[in-house]
Amino acid sequence: MKKRNADLGEGTLRKINDYCHDLSIEWLITGKGEMIKLKSDLSSAAQNDKMLLDKIIELTKENTLLRAEINKLSEQKKYSQSDYPNVLVAEPKLKGLK
Repeated sequence: MKKRNADLGEGTLRKINDYCHDLSIEWLITGKGEMIKLKSDLSSAAQNDKMLLDKIIELTKENTLLRAEINKLSEQKKYSQSDYPNVLVAEPKLKGLK
Protein backbone atom coordinates (compact mmCIF):
# COMPACT_ATOMS: atom_id res chain seq x y z
CA MET A 1 0.00 0.00 0.00
CA LYS A 2 1.38 3.41 -0.98
CA LYS A 3 1.78 5.85 1.89
CA ARG A 4 0.51 9.33 1.19
CA ASN A 5 2.53 12.28 2.30
CA ALA A 6 -0.17 14.28 4.09
CA ASP A 7 -0.85 15.87 7.44
CA LEU A 8 -4.00 15.69 9.51
CA GLY A 9 -6.15 18.63 8.54
CA GLU A 10 -7.68 21.21 10.80
CA GLY A 11 -11.17 19.76 10.34
CA THR A 12 -10.07 16.24 11.24
CA LEU A 13 -8.28 17.43 14.38
CA ARG A 14 -11.33 19.46 15.45
CA LYS A 15 -13.64 16.44 14.97
CA ILE A 16 -11.32 14.21 16.98
CA ASN A 17 -11.17 16.83 19.75
CA ASP A 18 -14.95 17.34 19.71
CA TYR A 19 -15.84 13.63 19.91
CA CYS A 20 -12.95 12.15 21.87
CA HIS A 21 -12.82 14.32 24.97
CA ASP A 22 -10.52 11.98 26.85
CA LEU A 23 -7.97 11.69 24.02
CA SER A 24 -4.92 13.94 24.38
CA ILE A 25 -4.44 16.08 21.28
CA GLU A 26 -0.82 16.63 22.33
CA TRP A 27 -0.28 12.86 22.27
CA LEU A 28 -2.06 12.59 18.92
CA ILE A 29 0.13 15.26 17.32
CA THR A 30 3.49 14.67 18.97
CA GLY A 31 3.29 11.17 20.44
CA LYS A 32 4.41 12.59 23.78
CA GLY A 33 2.62 12.17 27.08
CA GLU A 34 -0.33 9.97 27.86
CA MET A 35 -2.86 9.00 25.20
CA ILE A 36 -5.81 9.16 27.57
CA LYS A 37 -6.35 12.17 29.84
CA LEU A 38 -6.91 11.55 33.53
CA LYS A 39 -10.29 12.69 34.89
CA SER A 40 -8.64 15.30 37.12
CA ASP A 41 -6.72 16.70 34.14
CA LEU A 42 -9.68 17.07 31.77
CA SER A 43 -10.39 20.78 32.30
CA SER A 44 -6.78 21.93 32.08
CA ALA A 45 -6.12 19.44 29.29
CA ALA A 46 -9.11 20.78 27.36
CA GLN A 47 -7.67 24.29 27.58
CA ASN A 48 -4.27 22.99 26.52
CA ASP A 49 -5.85 21.09 23.61
CA LYS A 50 -7.69 24.21 22.47
CA MET A 51 -4.46 26.21 22.56
CA LEU A 52 -2.70 23.48 20.58
CA LEU A 53 -5.48 23.36 17.99
CA ASP A 54 -5.45 27.14 17.63
CA LYS A 55 -1.69 27.05 17.12
CA ILE A 56 -2.02 24.27 14.53
CA ILE A 57 -4.63 26.29 12.66
CA GLU A 58 -2.42 29.38 12.74
CA LEU A 59 0.63 27.43 11.53
CA THR A 60 -1.37 25.64 8.83
CA LYS A 61 -2.56 28.97 7.44
CA GLU A 62 0.96 30.39 7.58
CA ASN A 63 2.32 27.26 5.89
CA THR A 64 -0.24 27.60 3.10
CA LEU A 65 0.71 31.25 2.54
CA LEU A 66 4.41 30.43 2.54
CA ARG A 67 3.97 27.57 0.05
CA ALA A 68 2.04 29.91 -2.25
CA GLU A 69 4.82 32.51 -1.97
CA ILE A 70 7.47 29.88 -2.72
CA ASN A 71 5.54 28.76 -5.80
CA LYS A 72 5.15 32.36 -6.95
CA LEU A 73 8.87 33.08 -6.52
CA SER A 74 9.80 29.83 -8.29
CA GLU A 75 7.63 30.81 -11.25
CA GLN A 76 9.14 34.30 -11.36
CA LYS A 77 12.65 32.86 -11.28
CA LYS A 78 11.84 30.36 -14.01
CA TYR A 79 10.45 33.06 -16.30
CA SER A 80 13.18 35.61 -15.64
CA GLN A 81 15.89 33.08 -16.51
CA SER A 82 14.11 31.69 -19.56
CA ASP A 83 13.33 35.17 -20.98
CA TYR A 84 17.03 36.05 -21.21
CA PRO A 85 18.99 32.80 -21.61
CA ASN A 86 22.09 34.45 -23.17
CA VAL A 87 22.49 37.24 -20.59
CA LEU A 88 25.25 36.73 -18.05
CA VAL A 89 24.75 38.05 -14.57
CA ALA A 90 27.70 40.06 -13.27
CA GLU A 91 29.38 38.94 -10.09
CA PRO A 92 28.80 41.31 -7.18
CA LYS A 93 32.56 41.83 -6.76
CA LEU A 94 34.78 41.71 -9.83
CA LYS A 95 38.13 40.17 -9.07
CA GLY A 96 41.21 42.33 -9.48
CA LEU A 97 39.35 45.63 -10.02
CA LYS A 98 39.62 48.42 -7.48
